[in-house]
Amino acid sequence: MEILFVCSGNILRSPFAEGSLRKVLGDIGHANVSIASAGTLGLNGYLADPAARTLALERGFDLQGHRSRGLTTEDLVRADLIVVMEQMHKDFVAALDVAAAARTRLVREYEKEGQGAKVPDLRDPIGKPRDEIVAILDLLERCVQNLAFRLKHGREV
Repeated sequence: MEILFVCSGNILRSPFAEGSLRKVLGDIGHANVSIASAGTLGLNGYLADPAARTLALERGFDLQGHRSRGLTTEDLVRADLIVVMEQMHKDFVAALDVAAAARTRLVREYEKEGQGAKVPDLRDPIGKPRDEIVAILDLLERCVQNLAFRLKHGREV
């Protein structure tokens, strides 16, 4: 299975989600999942946001080697599951590849079971104070852990 996380710049939310899922799946011994991330803004070669790098290290994974990259149609074709941060990212995916839209989920769909039809965006904390960034990444990490649980137990993702 290949999972692709998508945000705007691929410098904060999606690389953090990618690293977090890789760590959680490793911790629970769930293999055979390929994980990647990309951004809708087409930024290439940028380091992950310093706050994301610091928080990742505090939580046991490393984003030091991450470099941003723009989302491509090839990414969408390869991905079995595309997890986006906001509705605008979901719309962007659908505009690039109509078939990929059916495999695209908002990350907060994994926040909790049975939360209803309207799923909120995971807002972009870039440039915000550290406490706001931490709050958003805590929420993102919970969503990723729930996704990992579903993957391990063969539940629908």
